[in-house]
Amino acid sequence: MLKAQQAGLGRRAVDPMRQRRGPIKALLSIKGIALLGSLGYMYAQQRELLMAIVLRLPIKLLNAVARLGWSVLLKPVLRLAMGRGRTASELPGGSY
Repeated sequence: MLKAQQAGLGRRAVDPMRQRRGPIKALLSIKGIALLGSLGYMYAQQRELLMAIVLRLPIKLLNAVARLGWSVLLKPVLRLAMGRGRTASELPGGSY
């Protein structure tokens, strides 16, 4: 059996048919049907709430990421770069 396992003929830990699932099979699964059903219900009955979730949440997330990037990455680099010859705590145009 050792040679069969080395040749790839033995049992595998991962079912190869599970790896070949496409988007149609994913949508027709239990979770896919539940997701599509809940989205369809919200579109038909609670359209304003759905649009608030779909449109406003990604914008708020991008805003939070941009603020974090400014405060953690860009602001300290600018302070170091602009700090030659003046106080490093002040940015041009005032403190942000």
